[in-house]
Amino acid sequence: MSASSAPTSDASKTPSRAIPKVLLGQKALVTGANSGIGKATAIALGQAGADVVVNYVSGDDHADAVVGEIRRSGAKAYAHKADISQEEQVQQMFHRMLEELGTIDILVNNAGLQRDPYKRIGEPVDIARAAVWLASDDSTTSMAPRCSSMAA
Repeated sequence: MSASSAPTSDASKTPSRAIPKVLLGQKALVTGANSGIGKATAIALGQAGADVVVNYVSGDDHADAVVGEIRRSGAKAYAHKADISQEEQVQQMFHRMLEELGTIDILVNNAGLQRDPYKRIGEPVDIARAAVWLASDDSTTSMAPRCSSMAA
């Protein structure tokens, strides 16, 4: 296959037509957003108008590139380095998001583990469950007052 016909997986390519800004004013946090599905999701949320927090645990340059791509679409974005299996880091991440963006409307629990699954059976699953719980628990603190007022 020649270089010109090689398939590309670049999620940051500009779409052939404008993406409607249906998420304008929404605030999103995407965990594990500096690569793969998390990267594509964060960029798509930004292109749809949401302001995005790009969470990552390593790869500062990749996270900064995602933030740059989101900002080029007109949305606000910043990278926040935090290990979401660590409660204190998750709390700091949500505290910063609430200070800088005022709220959280969208939480994408995407972060995954890239460890040797044979070292200790159960450990990756246990950590992944804890990470989802910690991020979801902190996000509901901000979302709950708005959801309960909408239901009333």
